[in-house]
Amino acid sequence: MGDSVVTPLSPQYQEILKRELAAQYVKHLPSLVPNKKSAADNADKQVNRALSAFLLQSALNVSVSTAARAVVDDFVDNGIDALYYESKTETIHLVQAKLKASEEFHQDEAQAFCAGIRLIAQQEYSSFNQNFLNRQAAIEAAMANAEHIQLWIVYTGGRVSNAAKNTIQHLLDDDSFVESGRLVKTVNYFGPDEIAAELLKRNSYEPVNTDLFLANDVHIKVPRITWYGMVDVSDLVALHKDKGKALYERNIRYYLGSEKSDVNRDIQRTLETDPGAFFYLNNGVTALCSDIRAKDKKANRRRLKVIGLSIVNGAQTVASAAEVMAQDEPPNIQLAKVMLTLIQVNADGTFGPRVTRARNSQNPVSVGNFASQDPVQERLRQELKGLGIEYHYRPEALAVAAPNSLLLSEAVIALAWLQADPRYAVWLKSGKVDLYDTNAEGYKALFRNLTWPQLANAVYYSRAVLKLIKSADQSSSGIERLVYRHGAHAIGWSYLKRLRNRIDASSPIEPRTIPAVISASFDTHRQIAFDQYNSLFGGPLAFFKNQTDTTPYLVKVMIQSYDLQDHPAIPALRVAKPRSSSQ
Repeated sequence: MGDSVVTPLSPQYQEILKRELAAQYVKHLPSLVPNKKSAADNADKQVNRALSAFLLQSALNVSVSTAARAVVDDFVDNGIDALYYESKTETIHLVQAKLKASEEFHQDEAQAFCAGIRLIAQQEYSSFNQNFLNRQAAIEAAMANAEHIQLWIVYTGGRVSNAAKNTIQHLLDDDSFVESGRLVKTVNYFGPDEIAAELLKRNSYEPVNTDLFLANDVHIKVPRITWYGMVDVSDLVALHKDKGKALYERNIRYYLGSEKSDVNRDIQRTLETDPGAFFYLNNGVTALCSDIRAKDKKANRRRLKVIGLSIVNGAQTVASAAEVMAQDEPPNIQLAKVMLTLIQVNADGTFGPRVTRARNSQNPVSVGNFASQDPVQERLRQELKGLGIEYHYRPEALAVAAPNSLLLSEAVIALAWLQADPRYAVWLKSGKVDLYDTNAEGYKALFRNLTWPQLANAVYYSRAVLKLIKSADQSSSGIERLVYRHGAHAIGWSYLKRLRNRIDASSPIEPRTIPAVISASFDTHRQIAFDQYNSLFGGPLAFFKNQTDTTPYLVKVMIQSYDLQDHPAIPALRVAKPRSSSQ
């Protein structure tokens, strides 16, 4: 944990943090001392108080309620926001917190912190608030037993000022201070970087550490530690039930369901009717892990201690079996076994993704499925999870579009509509460029420097626009209907940019409010889009797949829709040659 100058906690992460504090900690905090503040001021104060509890839980791994009970922060607190005694290390932790991303931690706050520490050391408690006094006996006992006093500063601003650091350092260097011998000489700083990392960690999947039992096991040491052998399907089903999606963290997709998959139905049929043949009829399961430790072997079954397990091929096998076993009257699958290949790889290395890609190449997998290996996608999922929004960037049966649920396919469309490059409108219609290919520049441009509010808002607005386009399609006929049907991406691309400022906000929009915001302006834009097509030739299906036709059409639509007729850049656009759709 460093105390150097860093970037303040971004507005996006500030939003996630405040929601986390309000949802997890406030209800466990000691009540505020009765005061004459407004309800809004008291509510804000509660969230600010919770930051100390967030720090204690994050850094010391205590429960939410324990961390919250340690808070003594109030409108008058002598600079001490939390006090926690850690018995196993015989350490008293004293915390000062500041939840203001726009401000640094100032000298006056450090002075108040140091003054409060001196009062505690001198057992002068009369000037502390009632929450502190309610714990006086426990605090005195902790002071009597403690071997160490550790100071913490948690802050969301850009830095702790040099003056503040010097003030605290003066206390640490003061040999005349009565508790100098027990005072740890290094302050622990928990700043924006640590807070953001902790928020992401809380929404990540816990590593799967477990025991696996292999029959007829084979061990390969070179070039990579690998084990393979027969594993009971029931053991994998139990892991699926216990670990959920964490078991497939490195996979390219989750369970696709049995209703739409003949393969998954066949897996289930074999388990129900002939489990003993399952081993011979299944391709097997491949899993990666960060460490494998061989343990005892009994009755031809080797026990392996596996750290960081993730199934990268065979998720459909395991999840299909789990679905069967969740029935009211599940079959007996005691005889069902499957070949398991277990490969040890570095967690952050490149070989694991190569295995995932290669082991899935034999099956009908689209290039887009491999977007799941892009760490940007997982970062966005974790951030959105902090707001209670599920982001499904892996294909799975349970993924549906909803106000609190976003799909990767929706994200690609929305973000493509926001691009300045008009080729995206054609690429979406023609499919000539795979915008899900993580190695392609077209994909990279969509997700480069993207924040979670931008993603959520872009999807919410594009959903509303698509709904309006569909409504226009259904309420029209003839060529107009075909323009709306086949020109949806061109219309969406040319319209969504007028919402850029709303999309770039630091928090997600409430989807219910969107129709009132866009209906009138979109209706005008929709009519312009059709009118501009009226003067052109060719069928809409072929037209909107052709870059040479679509680019000048988009120029005309945007000039009129955005009232740009007199803009100095327009003459150059009128004579510019559009880039080929193959570029």
